[in-house]
Formats: sequence, C-alpha cells, structure tokens
Amino acid sequence: MAQAMKDMLTDQLEGLLSDTWHSKRLARRLVVLAGCLAEDPMPEEMRHQLTSLSRLRVLQDIIEPLTESLSRFSYKANCTTPSLTSTRDPSPEIAAILGQIDEVRRQISEIEPVNFADIIAWIISLAKKQKLWLKR
Repeated sequence: MAQAMKDMLTDQLEGLLSDTWHSKRLARRLVVLAGCLAEDPMPEEMRHQLTSLSRLRVLQDIIEPLTESLSRFSYKANCTTPSLTSTRDPSPEIAAILGQIDEVRRQISEIEPVNFADIIAWIISLAKKQKLWLKR
C-alpha cells in the first residue's frame, strides 16, 4: 500500500474516533474505511451491518430534501393564505411530498439496527493488522 494511502487512512481512522458527533460523517467514514481496509472475503455479519448502514445513509440523503421541500411549500402556503386551518386538504404538491416522506420512513423502519460499536471495533482491528493504527 502506498505511503500516501496509508497516511490518508490513518487520518481517517483518527478522525473516526475523534469526530463522532455528526452521525452522517461517522456513517460515511465507517463505510469508506471498511471498503478500504476490508479483507476478502468480508465477514458476513460485517457485510450485513455495512449494507444496512449504507442503505440508511442513502435513505437519509433522500428524506432531507423532501422535508426541506415540505417546509418550503408549507411556509409558502401559510404566507399566501394565513387564515387556512390545519384541517384543509393539502395541495397536490404537499400531498405528493408527504407520500414520498412516508415511503422513505417506512423503508428506514425496515432496516435492521446497525451496531456502530461492532463496526468500529472491526475497522480498528483491520487497521491494527495492517499496521495503520499506531500509537503516536
């Protein structure tokens, strides 16, 4: 493995443990590191965990713009007709967005739980085997 790649992976490993407050970034790092460090064949449990994590990330990326669109449509509707009550039927655009959000939420609920601790431990063990995880 080229030294530049080792340095980049080492930086990503350190970032993984030091910057875990943002779940999107954490999930992305886990998937990237697993892909770079994984030996062939990947253990079935890790393959399953990472598949669930990847699917979750994709669905989260889909739901965000939908909720943003819903917020914009709702804001515009409330600004143009502030006397509307909440019992009024939503516009076709809002109804379509709500349907899409419900579908994505349903798909998210079907994803098996992801054990971040197991994935992190597995990635660190791979890094140690490849001598990328060194105490500085």
